[in-house]
Amino acid sequence: MLVHEYLKMLVITNHVLSYEYFCDELQDWELIWLLKNQHYAYKNEWEMTRYQLYYAIAPYTKNKSKSIQEFFPLSTDKEIKEEHKTEITNDEIEQLRKMAKQMEAQFKKEGQ
Repeated sequence: MLVHEYLKMLVITNHVLSYEYFCDELQDWELIWLLKNQHYAYKNEWEMTRYQLYYAIAPYTKNKSKSIQEFFPLSTDKEIKEEHKTEITNDEIEQLRKMAKQMEAQFKKEGQ
């Protein structure tokens, strides 16, 4: 993408930044971060749209057991599932216990 396309997207269309900030103060790392996370800018609006659509159409659909996420999936749903999908294994628990014992022994040595 060219700079004028970033300007159009972030300043004119989405109103994320002011024109002055974009032209004078914006750092490269800020631009990269904004572009990576731009889909979160309207997350609440999309959530409201999804709920309105679901409750307007759901009574007329045959499959009433579908969840809202299955009925109208959003790109942010995947990330939420991945965050909460992590499970800890027994091996990881044992490793954490060993680390805690090592840290406890180290603190006891430093305290003496």
